[in-house]
Amino acid sequence: MRNAAACSPTCGLSLHYKKEAKKAEKAFNAETRRRKDESRPVSWHDKKAQDSVNRYILLRDYGRPCISCNKPHRPTDSYKHYVDAGHFKRRGGLYRNLRFNILNIHGQCVECNRDMSGNELEYRKGLIERYGLELVDSLECNSVMHKMDVAYLQRVRKIFDRRAKYYRQRREQ
Repeated sequence: MRNAAACSPTCGLSLHYKKEAKKAEKAFNAETRRRKDESRPVSWHDKKAQDSVNRYILLRDYGRPCISCNKPHRPTDSYKHYVDAGHFKRRGGLYRNLRFNILNIHGQCVECNRDMSGNELEYRKGLIERYGLELVDSLECNSVMHKMDVAYLQRVRKIFDRRAKYYRQRREQ
């Protein structure tokens, strides 16, 4: 005897129509989401990609001291000990291509990042200490521009959301 999903042909037809309606609704929602994303400006996608990269960096550097001042991050202390994703070379202008480069972004205390405008000299020393002078020189000399269109920004966002999820799951274990 077979294991039936429905008790009668009428019931089976009803289940079939419900499944088809769910599939159609799912396809409609996906199409709506796709059209909505296409209509959004590039700046929106840029911001969302940057948020994803910053989230990943904060999870990656969790528990490490500030790259500039080497003070430990203590989220229970004052605002100055909170963590930002600080960029060695600024996000705009000549170094816009390094905006999503993970070697250019590290956990940095709010005091160094916001109050001291990135504390670039100490940041440079911290990078040399962690990675060596060659990497720092390559970051400083890198001025090849990338075209950051919507497809590229969506790809960046997807990649770093996946990486952040990995670090979040790893930390929960």
